[in-house]
Parts: sequence; C-alpha cells; structure tokens
Amino acid sequence: MKQLLLLLFFTVSLCASGISNRFAISSAAFDPDHFAVAMSLTFDTSGVQGAYQGGISVNLGKTPDSIPDFLIIFETSLLDTTFFIPELHFDTTYTLSIWMKNENGWIAPDSHSIRTISIESSSRQPVEFFDPGKKIDTVAILKKSVFLWKNRDYPLGIPPHIDTVVSYIPDQSHLKGLTLAGPGIRFLHPEPTVPFYIGFKIDTSKFNGSFTRIFTDSSGLYRAQKNTFYDTVHSIIYTVASRMELPFVVLTDTVPPVIQVLSDTTSVIDIEATSDTILIHDNCPGVRWSFFCLSDEDSTIVRPVSNGIVPDTSGLIICKFPFLEFSKNGARAFLVITDGTFQDTVDLSRRSIRVTGDIISTESKCITPVFTTVTIDSPGVHSALKTLFQLSGGTLNNSIFRLYRWAPSASNVSTKNTWLELSSGNKSSFQFTPSSLFWLITKQSVVFELGKGKTPPVKGDFIVTLSPKNWTDFSIPYSFGIRLSDVIKTTGTAASDVYYYRWVKNDSAKSYSANLMFSKTINGDSCGNLTFSSESNGYTAYNPFDTAIQLHFPVYTFDQPVAGTVLTRRSAGASYSIAVKGVAANGTATTVWCAAHRGSDTLCCPQPPSFSTPCVSILQGESDVQASVVSCPSNNSASLFKLYIPKTNGNSVTLSAEIVNSSRSMQFCFLRKKENVFTVVSKDVVRINPQNESVLYLAAADKPAFEKMYPAQPVQNEVPGPAPFKFDKNRITFHFSNGNQQHAIVEFFNLQGKCVLKFAATCLQPSVNVMLTSGVYIAKFSTIMDNSRQSFVQYQKISIGRQEFFHAQ
Repeated sequence: MKQLLLLLFFTVSLCASGISNRFAISSAAFDPDHFAVAMSLTFDTSGVQGAYQGGISVNLGKTPDSIPDFLIIFETSLLDTTFFIPELHFDTTYTLSIWMKNENGWIAPDSHSIRTISIESSSRQPVEFFDPGKKIDTVAILKKSVFLWKNRDYPLGIPPHIDTVVSYIPDQSHLKGLTLAGPGIRFLHPEPTVPFYIGFKIDTSKFNGSFTRIFTDSSGLYRAQKNTFYDTVHSIIYTVASRMELPFVVLTDTVPPVIQVLSDTTSVIDIEATSDTILIHDNCPGVRWSFFCLSDEDSTIVRPVSNGIVPDTSGLIICKFPFLEFSKNGARAFLVITDGTFQDTVDLSRRSIRVTGDIISTESKCITPVFTTVTIDSPGVHSALKTLFQLSGGTLNNSIFRLYRWAPSASNVSTKNTWLELSSGNKSSFQFTPSSLFWLITKQSVVFELGKGKTPPVKGDFIVTLSPKNWTDFSIPYSFGIRLSDVIKTTGTAASDVYYYRWVKNDSAKSYSANLMFSKTINGDSCGNLTFSSESNGYTAYNPFDTAIQLHFPVYTFDQPVAGTVLTRRSAGASYSIAVKGVAANGTATTVWCAAHRGSDTLCCPQPPSFSTPCVSILQGESDVQASVVSCPSNNSASLFKLYIPKTNGNSVTLSAEIVNSSRSMQFCFLRKKENVFTVVSKDVVRINPQNESVLYLAAADKPAFEKMYPAQPVQNEVPGPAPFKFDKNRITFHFSNGNQQHAIVEFFNLQGKCVLKFAATCLQPSVNVMLTSGVYIAKFSTIMDNSRQSFVQYQKISIGRQEFFHAQ
C-alpha cells in the first residue's frame, strides 16, 4: 500500500503540569471522515537535564516497549495534534506510544503514555497510487480484496493520483440475469489518468471463469468490460480501468444473447445485392458483432466486412454482402456476436448461381484430368460431355474420346489397377458431381464447357469418402485453398494416417503421375502449409484402414472463431526417409518412398495408381500396399529395400535416390544380389537396361556403419558411358573425352563437399582453362540424358599443384 501523508499539522500550546510522569496521552481516536488520528496529550519537561527529543510512535503488530521505527518528532509540549498513519490498514488495532530520547538513549513510555485505537471502516479507503518515486506500484485496498497497478509498458513520468475508493454493492433489482460474484468499488474523485489495471480477489470455490466478468454500472445498465482476464495463480480477476467515473463490480452473466435471423439464409444468391437482418436481445447493452464475408482468394488473415455495437439491450444488425466476394463459390459468410461473456457464430453462407460451367481443354492423345466446381443441373455424362458426343455423332465412340475413373469396388478389390472405362452400360458411374475426378483422352485437341448450375454448398464441411484399403481420386470444388492441417483437425486422428498424393503432369509422356504430398511415415508430425487447391490436377489418397473414412474439408480454412476439435498427432519416429526415382528412356517417371524407423523397422508408402507400368517399385511380399521388412546382410542398424524393375523391351531405366527428412549423417548405395552375395552397383545413379525383370537392392545406414559394411570398391555401371576424361598435372588446364557427343556438366568439389566450380562441356571444347588454387578436389563429369541417349556419371580425384595424380573409385 502506498504511504499516506505523514503529519498534516500540529496545533501547539504551552502548558505546565505537576504530574510525575513526563508523557501522558489524554485521548486518541480515529477520524473516519478525514482518515486521520486525533490525539490530546501532555509533555512535562520540568526536572529534565540535558538535550532531549520526544516523539509519537505508531506500532502495528509490535509490542509497545519496542523501539519505534516511525516517530513524529517535536520539541515542545503539545495539547492537541492530528496526523496520518503511513500504510493505513482498516479493521486493524494500532498502538500509539510516546517516547523520549536524551544523551543516555531512549526512555520507554509508561502506562500513561500508551493508547490503542481501532480502525473499523472497510468500506472506504484513501489511496495514493502511481507514485513515480516508488518502485512498487501495486496498491492493495479494502482488506486486500482489490488491487490497482499501472500498465508496466506505459512510459515513465506518471504523476501521482490521489483518490478515495469506496465499496460498492449494486441494486439487486437491476441485476437481470446477473449474479453478484465478487466485490465492487467506485472512486469518489475520478479524474483522467493513464490506463491502469483493477483486480478483484475471487473466492475460487464460487468462481465460474467461463461466465464471470467485470462489469461497469451506468444507471442500472451493466456493460461487460471488453477485456477481462483471470489470473489463476493469484485468483484475481482483472481488467483495464479506462473509465474511472463508473463503478466496477464482479458479476456472473447467466443469460446469453438471443439471436433471431429475420431474413432467408437458404436462398440462392443472384446478381442482386443481398443482405441479412438479425435481431439481438440481451440482458446487458453493448453486444458486439463482426460480419465476415470471405473472398474467393485463399487467405489465413480474415478481417470483418463490417462490425459494430448494439447500444441498447435489443437492436437490429444489417449484414450486407459485397457481390464480388462470392462470384465463384457462393458466399462464405458468418456473423460473430459476443456480450463479453457469451459468444455465438451465425452461419449466413449460401450458394450462388453459376451461368457458365468449368472450361476443359485437352491435348491430342494426352490424358487430361476432368472435374467440376459446379453442382451441374444435369450431371449425367451425355450432358456434361455434350461437345464430345456431338463429335462422335451422338453416341459413345472410343476412337473419338475415352473416359476413365478409379473405381474400387468389392468385385475388383484384388485387382492391381481398378481403372473403369466409360461404356454404354456403366454411364451411371460417371456422374459429374463436385469432388469427382475423371480422366479423359481425346483424338484431337478440344476445348469445351461442362454444364452450368449452382456453386457447391458452403454451409458445413465438404466431405470425401475414402474406400477401405484402397485409393480414392478426388478434386477440390472451390477456387480457394483448403489446408491439410485443417482437414486433419476437422476429420480426426484417422486422417493423419492417410497417404496423400497430388497428380502431376509428365509432359514427355503426355500423362500424369501421382507424387507424394504427405505421409506420416515420411513426413512425421508436421504437414506445414500443405494446401489442397482446385488449381491442381486433382488428388488421390490411400486409406490403410479396414473401414471407410470420411475426410472433412472445412470451408473456413483460417484461424477464426469457429469451434473445432484439436488433434494431437503422434510422431512417426522416422530416422530417415528415402525417395527412389526411376526414369525410363520414353519419359515415364516413377517415385517410390520408403522410411526407416528406429533402425530396423523398415516401412514404405503404398504404390500409387498409374496409367502405365511403373518403371520401379518396392517388392513387398504378399500385399501390394503393406511393406515388408527385408533383413540386413550384415548390420541390423541399416535398412535394405528390395527394388523391382520390370522388363523394358530395350528401353533403359535410370535410378537415383535422395535422403530426405533425416536427422543423421546417412549414406546409401544400390546393390545386386547373386548367390546370396551383395555387390555394390553404384553409390549415386544406376542405369540398367533389363531384357527381363530385374531386382536391385537399396541399402542405407549411418555413415560409420555404411563404410564398414560397404567399403570403397570399383563401381560397375551397367550401361557404358563416354570414355573417361583426363586431367593434366598442371593447375589450370585439363582435357577430357566426350565420345558420345552428349551435353555434359563438369563440377569440382572440395573435400568438404562444397561445389567450387561448375560449367558445361561439349565435344567442341576438348580443352578448358580453369582457375583453381592448389589442393585436392573431386571432379564430377555427368552427361545429360535425353530421349535417345543414356546418362553417365563419373568421379575423379585430382590434386592441383602436386605430383600425385590418381583416380578415386
């Protein structure tokens, strides 16, 4: 508590007394009107030799015979005096005593010079707070049930503020739907001041933190403070006291606002401007509202279109829709209402009419994804593909166009590729609905429009059902993005175990392949900012469970006040992940993913659907989707993956691998197994041309274990490359041979693995001058693969400025 003013004044008069004791207190009392102590006393100096000092001591919680810490010093006899006690506490008994001091020390008071007073009032208390000269700025008042302190971020230079705080009890007849839950106060002499905090001590046994707030009382109308906080450590509820002229009181609100939507929110938006009208009733004035209407653009920062306050206990809210905000998707709109205690969200979303459908453009004999972002009026295949049927004379003609979809069912669950082609007998399976994904091949390039209709519903989540233990193709029917993290939160823990792939175009093969988007096996806990978008070519997902999963795609994909579940995803615990990529000479590319968990537990992602035979896959025993663990040849801390390369009819296949998501120093190499003996094929890239089915192995381990298992040895390339290139012994010029006349890249690496020089080399430049300082380097010569030639990589260790010169295998 702030120290109070010490001595206001003394009224002094001289007197003579014949009493034996030197000090006497005739009377002492507390003045509640002026918060001061009034005393009548005498002081007899007759017979006292030498210099002396007298004083009035005030002892709180001490015995009367203890030497006082605080004295009011005087040197003459006093008749009456009035003074303030520093650190005044109410409902407390104070001891007053008169002491004297001379050259021999302190002279203690006797029974005549000791009195006690009782400070009884606890309903009002003078305070002095925000004194810049004091380090502690917290004021505890009214039996330490109320606390005041300044914002510590506020600049220095705050002047002292002196006032009187009075206990406040509101009129019970005005508390409609409100219950008194704590103390209240008002200031007798409020004046403008800097913002400060006011906190009330709460009885935790009666406190309901969800509904208890600090209110201000304005003639019986109670408004909840906009910012009310609860300190669980000290059991204090507090707020920023920006308006000191109104009483503050702790109340529990038991009545939420009543919301009545007066307009029709089920209608479809047309070209005319639309608005909604909402009627609000509450037991307190000042209900706050914010209206949001999201644009077609994906955004994680959403600001309200309009907001305001209902000034009375009831009133109307008008929410006007800006038409341009929902030209493609309809209106994603909602109204957030709060009275400071309760909060509610009103979904005002609705669909809009789309007078044009989605535009589809195909290339000749190229697989093209086809999906719609419109709930088409006539979703049948004849209506949606009207242009194509006209080209084929009104009937289905496979020489003009062909349509496919991935259609797993009980009848084909054991089939590796469950592609279903459109025929005259299965047209009902090709309904063009939002989220459906089809694949189209046309004889010639065609541009056409799918059917018109309405935007998909934006009230509630968009749902995609994943078949058990199979793949499901789907698309996103909105032009805004939907984050994967939101899908997982909304769906539940099962969604984090799904394998998600994104379809990516392969221009050279005129086809599409499914690339891994997210897998907990590979990516672990974090899915980052991965987002589903209608701008993509579509998605496919594998459900590893025996039952179907309904993926929920929330239309609100930002951090906003809409209730949702919180998902705690378990860690994959992957030590490292490896991506193995195979590229065939005809341009077909396949990537398979595998991961090693805790050293020996080896897992891999399921092989995604493909429009052609994959040029590489991982052999997985009995199941096409359940990985098996391949035992290591010599060390159980390493992982060994068995790769399958199908017959290529003379077309070469180039395999490469990349360590990803690793927290350790890892190495890998390709192996071949013959008569139970493993030999290293390549530690970088391997090129093979299998006339029959071929099997290779990929080994990966920590660097020390790897070097022990697979020591340096000559690497055998299965496809011969250009003649080796040669270097002169001097430091600036080297020669090389590039007999196949391929474009090539030459790179120099220092022994720390950093590339220090890189340039292109052709057969027209058999000699190149370079500037390299003396030292040892690793030179890498690699040719660039095209559709007719094979790639080649060779390493060589060289020493610049030294006599030694040798190959590094």
